Amino acid sequence: SYAELPTDRADVLAYTRADGGRRMLVALNFSDRPVTVTLPPLAVRAVIVLSTSTERSAEVISDTLHLSSNEGLVLDLAPEI
Repeated sequence: SYAELPTDRADVLAYTRADGGRRMLVALNFSDRPVTVTLPPLAVRAVIVLSTSTERSAEVISDTLHLSSNEGLVLDLAPEI
């Protein structure tokens, strides 16, 4: 399934994808500047599994997400920690 998540930024697209018991969040920054996005409660403790930046991996997210310019992230919403 697909569900778009509202953000407070017009230049950020965020959505969830689910298949079976696994849920992922995709966040895309279309801006040429770094941005910070407030995430819904479902994303607290999400873990980055893929980034367009080579500097990020396995980072645990709180209620805000910092995206570099033109960065895209895939986060696991139900990680086994």
